[in-house]
Formats: sequence, structure tokens, C-alpha cells
Amino acid sequence: MKKILSVILAILIATLGAVPAFAAVVTDDGKTPLIVVSGMNVFPLYKDKGTPNEQQVFLPKFDVPTLVFKGIYGAASAAVYQDWNKLGDVLIPTAYSLFEPIAFNADGTSKYNVTTDTFPASLANYPDMANSTGGGERGLLHTACDKLGADHVYYFNYDWREDPMKNAVDLNTMIERAKTESGCGKVDIAACSLGGAQTMAYIEKYGTGSIENLVFVTGVLEGTYIASDLMTHKIKVDKEALIRYIDSKTKAADGTQGTFTQILELLDCLGILSPVLNLTNNGIDALYERLSNELVKNNFCTMPGIWAAVRNDVYEQAKNELLDKTANTELIKKIDYFHYQVRLRTKELLQDAMDKGVRVAICSNYNSPPVPIFASADQHGDSVLDTCCTSGGATSAPIGKTLPAGYVQQKYLGGKDYISPDNVIDASPCLFPELVWFFKDVGHVGCTYNSDYNEFIFWLLETKTQQTVWTDALHPQFMASDDKGKTLYALKEAPPQLSGLFGCLISVFNAFSTIIKTLSSLAV
Repeated sequence: MKKILSVILAILIATLGAVPAFAAVVTDDGKTPLIVVSGMNVFPLYKDKGTPNEQQVFLPKFDVPTLVFKGIYGAASAAVYQDWNKLGDVLIPTAYSLFEPIAFNADGTSKYNVTTDTFPASLANYPDMANSTGGGERGLLHTACDKLGADHVYYFNYDWREDPMKNAVDLNTMIERAKTESGCGKVDIAACSLGGAQTMAYIEKYGTGSIENLVFVTGVLEGTYIASDLMTHKIKVDKEALIRYIDSKTKAADGTQGTFTQILELLDCLGILSPVLNLTNNGIDALYERLSNELVKNNFCTMPGIWAAVRNDVYEQAKNELLDKTANTELIKKIDYFHYQVRLRTKELLQDAMDKGVRVAICSNYNSPPVPIFASADQHGDSVLDTCCTSGGATSAPIGKTLPAGYVQQKYLGGKDYISPDNVIDASPCLFPELVWFFKDVGHVGCTYNSDYNEFIFWLLETKTQQTVWTDALHPQFMASDDKGKTLYALKEAPPQLSGLFGCLISVFNAFSTIIKTLSSLAV
């Protein structure tokens, strides 16, 4: 009798212990939960978060007037002594003190207790996130909560410095939680920016059995030019790139040039701008070795997350120049694994996913220039990442120009035309040409709340069949926007632009007109 009672008691305890686990499972309501994988530094990095010593370390906080004074003092000293090192003596230690708190050790682990905000549960637990407005990932999250309910939306934020393979473990934990809480056997994923690398690391490590739809929203698929150039001494401030960037940031809503652009073009026409930029580039070249040895190698080159943004064509070169095979042995193991098992197998991994029923789509934006501090700043992009990299290999003309007359797309794909109507983009070299949609004049992760761009992304996320650029005339491969994605329309051929001497004269006239208007307003 005692044995029988013991068995009954054991069964009862086991049954009661299992109740909470079963209670956590919600009956499948037909809505697939969505995981939005964030990009780089959407939320700041904190050192010793939650303690009395908590400090925001990235982006670092600094005193602007003091920094400007140091810059002027260093530049003046360099001019007096004809030695760029005088400027380096002031700015490099200052930069080091700002960025050292986020440094990694030689083995690719964080030097300090640095963390960022994470959101392990559904957005039903974070109402501020669920209801935030604006653009970027917040706009996408708000749209998702409207469509699916906040209890079906999850936001994966992570430490961008870390190895994507390490972050993939946490992403897997979130995916499994979303499946359990929703009662759904699969999730949809929107991989934004550097989140593309984290998502590909997850796929390599865990497979695609838990994924239904996968959309890359200007995601890192082939590294980035800015990381690749900065890691291989291709730092340069180009005149045209500078004017283009300032114009993109200061032009009015109606497309008219801003004051700063007009002044720069006036200085260019007067022959002043080029010598100033030549001097700047000479200073960069003179200080490059010091910047590399005293700042970059110690603070940034040991971050596996940075290496996940380096393109294949310069990866080994950058590794040989910046890392020590003995001191950085463990780091090299980490970054080599991601590069050779994930980055170089992107097409293979995604093709396998589609063969197993996952629906894949890629959104890539163009015609927004990047920060003009690297040699490839003439590449088309979304102001942050390059179109070539987010599309998986598209060829584009230099920004502001078109493909050569008589250009023929690089790959013949059944007679289908993969060249954009404005003759700027050739999508045929992409990993999956038929799965990439391009958006002209939409910024990086330009997911403004209540926008056509978001609606397009959700058309892809909620599809029950694999869509291509040819399956729906309402969603052509090339689209454009005049209001940063709020509204979209099918791209048409672009009108010709003014150039040469006549364009220069127009710039001078506009600049003088702006100056006169400004002086008149001050006089009043």
C-alpha cells in the first residue's frame, strides 16, 4: 500500500509541477509572432548599469566647447610647428578617453561591465515601445503592434560589439519564448541593419525550422564599405561627397538647396574648398599610424561585432594589418567562424531556408549619401549602409551619376530586366535578384509609422507564398518616395540635371541670393 501511495504521490507532484509550463502556452490564434532584430546602437551602451557608478559610454557624452577648444588649439599648434603630431597629441588622447570604456580585450571579450537595454518579453510588457511614433525600428514596432497586437511582437536588442554567434544564443531564447507564449510553431523575423548579421548567425547555428517569413530591412548581408575602408586605411574626405552629404541633410522639403550647401558650392567655384580638403586629407594621412596604433587597435579592432561588418574583399588584409596572430588568437577564431561559416555562406544558408519553406525578401534603399569620411563614399546607399551590401551585391553607378550609355546588365536572367528605370541600379548580380526590392530616397530602416514603406514590409511579412519582384504589379522591384517612405510610387526615368559651368554659375547665384536674404533679415 505504501508503494502505491508513493507512486500516486509522485504522479500528483509531477502533474502539478507541469501545470505552470502548460499554462504558459496560449492557443494559436492564427497570428504569427514577429521578432524585430535591431541594428547597431539603437539604445546606448552603459557601464555598470543599475549601480551607483552607472555611466553612458556609447554614444559617449562630452563637453562640446571643450572639445572644440582642444581641436582649435591642436590645429594652431600643428600650423605653428608645421607638424601634424601636435594636433594628434591633443585629439588622440581625448578620443581614447571617450572610447576606452567600450573597449574589448585581446581575446574578443568586453573589457568592462558594459550592457545595453534589452526587452526579453513581448511588447505588451513595454507600452512605451509599443506605442512610440516616428521612424526607424520604433515605427516598425508600432505598426506591428497595431496589426498583430503587442503580445505578438518582440524586439531583440543586443550589444553590437559582441560576436554575432554569441548574440544568436539570446535570439534563439527569444524565438522559443515567442513560440511558447503565442502557441505558434513559427515566428516571422524583420532583420534591420546589423541585425542582418545576427539573424544569419542564428540561421547557421539553429537552422530555420522556427522561421516562417524573413525580411531583411536594409540589413547587413555583405558587410559594409565604411567599416571595410576605415579598417584598410581608405580614409578620405572627398569634395563631391562632402557637398552631396551636406545637401542631403540640409535641403528643404521642396528640394531646394540649404544655405550650407550653397556656401560650399560657392567656395568650390572660388577655388577655396579643394585646398582646404587637401590639407585635411594630408593631416589624416600623417596621423593614420598613430590613430591606428593608439586608438583603433586598442579600442575597436578587438570587437567581433565590428568584424562582422567587414567585406570579404578586404577581410584578410584588414585582419593581417590590425591583429596579432598570437595575442588575438581567440578573437581570430571567433571572427573567422562568422566570416567563413556565415558571411561567405549567406546565399547557401538562405537558399536552404527557402528550400525548407521559409519565405525570404530583401529591402534595399539608395540615393542617400553616407558620411563623407571614407574612399567609397560615392557608393549609393541609405545614408548609413551601402546599397551593394544591403541588396546582396547590386551594381550601381556612382551616386549622382548613371550607368554608362549602352550598359547591359551583368547577368542574363531569362530575358528579364533588372536595371532600374533611372539607369542607376543593376540588380542582376545580387545573391537573389528576384527577391530584392529597391527604394529610392528612403533612409536607413526608414520605417516611419503609418507609412507605405511599413505596409510594404508587412505585405512581405504576412505573405503565405514566396513573393518575387515579378509576382505583383503593385509591388515592382524599383520604387521611390518624395517624403522618406511615407508614400511610395513606382520609379520612373529621372530627369536630367544641370552640370558643368552653367550649374556652377547657378550655385554662385543661389549662394549670393541666400547671403543677401540673410543679411536683410538681420538688418530688419
